[in-house]
Amino acid sequence: MKKIAKFLSVSLAVLAVSVLFSCKKDDDKKASYEVEYKVSVSGGGISSIAYTNNQGDMTTITSVSGTSWSSGKITVPSSVQAVNFGANGSSANAGSVMTVQIIVDGEVKKENTSTGAVMSASST
Repeated sequence: MKKIAKFLSVSLAVLAVSVLFSCKKDDDKKASYEVEYKVSVSGGGISSIAYTNNQGDMTTITSVSGTSWSSGKITVPSSVQAVNFGANGSSANAGSVMTVQIIVDGEVKKENTSTGAVMSASST
């Protein structure tokens, strides 16, 4: 009986130590990310844009003109849980297409499109 109790206590100690040391911390979390927002329209134009800025707040631009727009690279801290981007546009052609992209660290993470004379596309 003593041998079984000793064996069980040693086994329990080994199990406890292995559980404690098996979980490691993730030390590779980046402090910030380079985010870029892009929108393009094939025919027609962009009328307004809203996006998450470098502080995690929404910025709205209502005086946009042209068929393409880019935010340039914005450094967003990792404390910002999600970024949002949306754009509105219009065209005389019902077949016009608007494409919005969220690019993080040089890689397109999200892309959505809208088609029609009145277009609205967004991504998170």
